[in-house]
Amino acid sequence: MNTTVRDRIMSSTGHLATLLDSGAWFIQLMYGLMMVVSIVALIINITKLGMSGGNPTARSEAIRNILIAGGCLAVLGGLGIIFFLLLSFF
Repeated sequence: MNTTVRDRIMSSTGHLATLLDSGAWFIQLMYGLMMVVSIVALIINITKLGMSGGNPTARSEAIRNILIAGGCLAVLGGLGIIFFLLLSFF
């Protein structure tokens, strides 16, 4: 019975394949927008780090924001690989 359910979900006419076919463009659009925003945030925070001068508070805030933007880029990269693998298998 478990193989029947799994075959129905993962077949080319299954629910997951239908969802990925109909929503793929929206997922790719949102992924692209989030990637651009993360790159822009990283560039802005690198600029803020350069402008911080001798202010330790501004410097630590800029470094923290650079780490956050870098983490977002890493997560988006991982999600991109997972999404690519899902599309290639279905």
